[in-house]
Amino acid sequence: MGALGGLLRSAVPWGQRREDRYTALPLTGGSSDDGNSNYHDDNGEPKDLEQLNDSKHTKYHRFGCGSPSTRRWLSFLLPFFIAAPLGLTDRNLPATHATTYLNGIRGLACFAVLNHHLTMKQDAPWIFRAWGAGDADYHFWQLPWLRSMHAGKGMVCVFFALSGYVLAYSPARKMNAKGPKPLTYGDEMLTSLASSTLRRAIRLFGPMLVIVLLMGCQTYLLPFAHNYDGKAANIFEHLWVIWLRVIPVLNPYRSDYVMPEPVGQTWTLGFEYRLSLILFLVLMATSRVTTAARKSITLSVMVWAFYCDRRWDVFAFLGGALVAEMRFAPLSDDIARLCRTERLRPHRWLVTLLGFLAFMTGLAMCSIPEEAPGAGWPYSMFFDWATPASWNGHHAEPSASWIWYWGGIGSVIMLWGVEQLPLLQRCLSITPLAYLGEISYAYYLLQWGAVQVVGWPLQLYVEKHWGWSHRPAFALFYMSSQISCIVASDYFWRAVDLKFVTLARLVVVDWLGVGKKETNTAAAAAIAMAPMVAVPAAAAGYSQAAPYSPYTAQSEISDDDTLTVSDRDSVAESKPARLVE
Repeated sequence: MGALGGLLRSAVPWGQRREDRYTALPLTGGSSDDGNSNYHDDNGEPKDLEQLNDSKHTKYHRFGCGSPSTRRWLSFLLPFFIAAPLGLTDRNLPATHATTYLNGIRGLACFAVLNHHLTMKQDAPWIFRAWGAGDADYHFWQLPWLRSMHAGKGMVCVFFALSGYVLAYSPARKMNAKGPKPLTYGDEMLTSLASSTLRRAIRLFGPMLVIVLLMGCQTYLLPFAHNYDGKAANIFEHLWVIWLRVIPVLNPYRSDYVMPEPVGQTWTLGFEYRLSLILFLVLMATSRVTTAARKSITLSVMVWAFYCDRRWDVFAFLGGALVAEMRFAPLSDDIARLCRTERLRPHRWLVTLLGFLAFMTGLAMCSIPEEAPGAGWPYSMFFDWATPASWNGHHAEPSASWIWYWGGIGSVIMLWGVEQLPLLQRCLSITPLAYLGEISYAYYLLQWGAVQVVGWPLQLYVEKHWGWSHRPAFALFYMSSQISCIVASDYFWRAVDLKFVTLARLVVVDWLGVGKKETNTAAAAAIAMAPMVAVPAAAAGYSQAAPYSPYTAQSEISDDDTLTVSDRDSVAESKPARLVE
């Protein structure tokens, strides 16, 4: 029982002390502000693994791994989810903070996308229908809301809403900061958006190109690769053909759907990059207006894109940014200003009820079926009369257009609902989901590789040579694909994904100098210690030193989305994500 209790305490974040809950942990050690000298050098930076090898770790000695070289090799070879419970790694997941739940949503969405890819061919057509759509459509996984566990296309809409939220979080906090804006507000906003724009391409397409190379070699060298046509004379010609297929994804000037084989899942990355550029433009254009005007402009762009060109992706992406704006500037404040009254404070239970209804409604919209959507419950209640004629067909590739219509709307509604439910946020912040969110980008990129190398060969072998029926063979296929994908994603996350985070900051900040702070400690200290100095004098001091600003006094979410939220500079504030404070 003691071991079980320890396991539960390690998985449930709300058992931590409140003051530690919102503090980010570097991936190489403890909190950067906890004062623990065992994990930080004299400059406050996390120590490297070699430096930590000299410290005593009882778990290492308990498992006979006291040798520094042995610990180093085990830390590298073992997946994090095995090495961490055994105490064989110095890497830690960031501590739970106010936006950790976004990692949980992202991890579950990736899980649903992989489920969709694993089942869409073997369990068609019933997997695409709602519960009760036909006489044979009464399977457990067709039940309302449970469909979300394999509704991959709807979860893509959730990805876009999350990306918009995360990229807009830091600018929204700066734009809605209390009190007068500092003299350097404009420079800070412009620098932040410039850095985000330049780093975005490296973070999105760097790991993708590594996957393209790996999948190209895999489909050429493995005889059981399903999507290798065998026409290339050698591996270099094969890689060149795949490169030509991938170029449209890297092209930010085309907005059609391109699914390059053998990495068809990368079609969303081209969308992510274009949507990021749109979001940065909207943020820059609205950085000087009031919050009410900013919400109105953002909503207008969303609706106009939805109406003019059926850009569901723009709607979902900017919708996530709108939810981030409402986190710092609730709608109740706008209503109070409009009515010229004091700040409105809706009852806590009313806010919770509205959040729950929004979450359930949005999740149902994101899991709308691909076939016969108007025939199954609860979709038959609204589909026929609420779906516009322009969205009721198969003319929006890569699938039925109504999926993107309802998914785009539902993803924004669902995200807003989760923002109002702190208890649900805590459930989404448990350690397994936080870890799945950390590796989610690699988990998304590697899914077809794991299926090709492990899942399909095993299923074909046991069916052909051992005579297994379809269901047991599918269960083996499913479990082996999931496990191998998670293990491979762990290695890719540590070896590739995090390295591109470092590379992006190195190129943009260190080499290009975007956002690089000038160090002049004496002048900065003089400004900080003389708050009553006249504004001209303070302005002169700003020109000579690294500017002091309340916007940079605390750590914040980086403006980079593909590295999951908790893997960036954490949010130090502990404000609950409520409709009102």
